[in-house]
Amino acid sequence: MAASQLSLTNQPRWVPHLGAQTEFLQRSEFEVLFGGAAGPGKTDCLVASMLEDIGYPRYHGLICRRTFPQLQEIIDRCYRLYPYFGGTYKTTDKRWMFPSGAIIDLGHMQHEENKREYHGKEYHFVGFDELTEFTPTQYLYLFSRARTTDPNIPVQFRSTTNPGGIGHKFVKERFVTCAKAGTTIIDKKTGLSRCFIPGTRQDNPALLDNDPGYEARLEALPFIERQRLKYGIWDSFEGQILGELSKDTHGMDPFDIPPDWEKFMVFDWGFARPFFVGWYAVDYDGIIYRYREWYGCAGEEEPKRGKKMPAFEVAREIWDHEKEKVKQRIADPSIWHPRP
Repeated sequence: MAASQLSLTNQPRWVPHLGAQTEFLQRSEFEVLFGGAAGPGKTDCLVASMLEDIGYPRYHGLICRRTFPQLQEIIDRCYRLYPYFGGTYKTTDKRWMFPSGAIIDLGHMQHEENKREYHGKEYHFVGFDELTEFTPTQYLYLFSRARTTDPNIPVQFRSTTNPGGIGHKFVKERFVTCAKAGTTIIDKKTGLSRCFIPGTRQDNPALLDNDPGYEARLEALPFIERQRLKYGIWDSFEGQILGELSKDTHGMDPFDIPPDWEKFMVFDWGFARPFFVGWYAVDYDGIIYRYREWYGCAGEEEPKRGKKMPAFEVAREIWDHEKEKVKQRIADPSIWHPRP
């Protein structure tokens, strides 16, 4: 932060705790996601991170929530901090102005097409609060708005989130499962850098000290929400049959399957609804490993609608998927029903 160019009216009431909060504020990658469990102080950190370059007159930042009512929480957090840096809020414009001339706008994108409202804008710093509530296309569209003509002002994207929401899969694959937490990821296509900083309530001692009952309230949540908000687990999802199933406990790193292990395939037919194909191997102790799967849904945005593939095409795709000898195949009785 260009601290020498700032004149504080008082000392701010919020300072980051050592650990995940400080790391989030100090990272230099183009994209940084701070998230996981509830309570590490994510939103306060995002609001504070926007202040990094307010000493530069041309600095322009943007903080987004998905809907306007949700944006009120951001406005309230800003009021606790920005006036200490000389910030004044213009309600009609949803804009914070600073003595240097720097600007921080507050925006929302409730509908997909709302992203077009940012066309023609230039932002040096873009923040998304609860990133998984946005669609991938909304998030990536604002990359085109991130640019600078001042070499002193870097372009940055900062986001916070809990697991769950329409963008869960996109965010998980982009930040969480592609590399170890805290590792700098270099995008092979664009060369842009990004990283994921996980956070828990232990990273926010102020919460633990002032609200010791919060832990118990999280424990009272339904299983899926508890997994996401209390533990920051990304593998829990609505409709999960085996609720305790998790990648850390039940998954493993890839390995070469010994050629003499017995292999079999299971098939659950679906046309209007998704079908499922799973390939399994049995080791010498009778332990079963699923090593390949194919879920026949219409797409990521419609996981409960089938591909409506004719049976012969499904059979051909199964054949193309297999690279090994399968001893037996198991299917539900619906495969004998008339179908297209």
